Amino acid sequence: MPLSERHSRLSEELEQLELLTKESTILRIDYEGPSPNRYQVYLTGQSAHEDYLNEHELSVWLHVDYPQSAPEVRFVTPLFHPNVARSGLVDLTQCGIAWQPTIMLTHVLARMWDVARLAYVDLDKVANEAAGNWFRTQREIPLPVDSRALRNAWEFRWSELQHHVEPIPTKKADAKGQLPPRRDRLGDEDIVFLD
Repeated sequence: MPLSERHSRLSEELEQLELLTKESTILRIDYEGPSPNRYQVYLTGQSAHEDYLNEHELSVWLHVDYPQSAPEVRFVTPLFHPNVARSGLVDLTQCGIAWQPTIMLTHVLARMWDVARLAYVDLDKVANEAAGNWFRTQREIPLPVDSRALRNAWEFRWSELQHHVEPIPTKKADAKGQLPPRRDRLGDEDIVFLD
């Protein structure tokens, strides 16, 4: 890939990742420069389960062959998961991503969030045999451990909005249970026509 195309792709990746961080209360990224090839990614979960680590750190490296070859993704914090090697290295095919140059990092990070919150587990493509064996038999932890999608900022804003909504005043019945009379219609202004 020519250098100008690579620079353009790296810039586009950054732009998309920055947009994703605005749409997520879960994701935070660190990087250096205007078109970085390395990212530190932080995913913050909300599980109440005592054995689940809520803070996940990943390193993402967009090597010189990127995007022709998949990025190198590694969980820096330990993650006991069948599709993540004990070293933290992630083979994207074991996580259900058949790499193509058109796939953006936002898609990869959405899947890594699914992996981190245990929403994605493929017991047919195991990288960590001990984790695979445990997941085949475990029944005590409901999965996923965090139900939120990565693009969740709208959920957060909606829940905040619901707390600030003023109740709509309603007319109450009098002591005899009679509602106040309806007002007379003066015209069609109360009617809405939908096509």
